[in-house]
Amino acid sequence: MLAHIELLIEAGYLEGLAQRSNDGIAGAVVSRLTWEGHEFAEAMADKTTWKKALGFLREKGSALAADVVLALLKHWAMRAAGIP
Repeated sequence: MLAHIELLIEAGYLEGLAQRSNDGIAGAVVSRLTWEGHEFAEAMADKTTWKKALGFLREKGSALAADVVLALLKHWAMRAAGIP
């Protein structure tokens, strides 16, 4: 779990500090969710949109950058809300 927090900090979704020991991560302190983190959480909150995104990723069979996934989530959420 701490490794995931470190990745979220590195990706810019969280502000905080992950501290490592010789054996790996010793702990993490998260100060807040960033704007990008809020956008991602909001976009994936809709279960229909999230399932569509997961299906798309499975179909493509490749790892996409988080910003691409976020853009897709936003696009599908807007379309679901009737916004072209």
